Amino acid sequence: MILLAVAFGLSIIVEVAEVDISRQPPPELAYAAKLVLRAAASFIAASGLAISFNSPARTALAVGCLALVANELRLVLTDTGLMIAPAAFLGALSIGMLAVLPGAALQVVAVWQ
Repeated sequence: MILLAVAFGLSIIVEVAEVDISRQPPPELAYAAKLVLRAAASFIAASGLAISFNSPARTALAVGCLALVANELRLVLTDTGLMIAPAAFLGALSIGMLAVLPGAALQVVAVWQ
């Protein structure tokens, strides 16, 4: 009920104030800047998820780096014209294969053990 009341009130304010809610065009960025921003977002999101599960700082850092590599691979493959499903598969495969490397150094138990 509370969510319904908030949505209703917000829609009234948007209508009364004549707020433009149409989709704005994205800002034009150089491809390198776009890659850096997406990499930062991937790192922050994955590290934040690891931290929310009470992972140690070293593990959260490793998770962020792994997600950065795998998600950038997926996004670059999509940008070059590969369909989304194969790009997502290759990104997931790469993060699965790369996750084995820091596992021993961080003394993290593998899921399959």
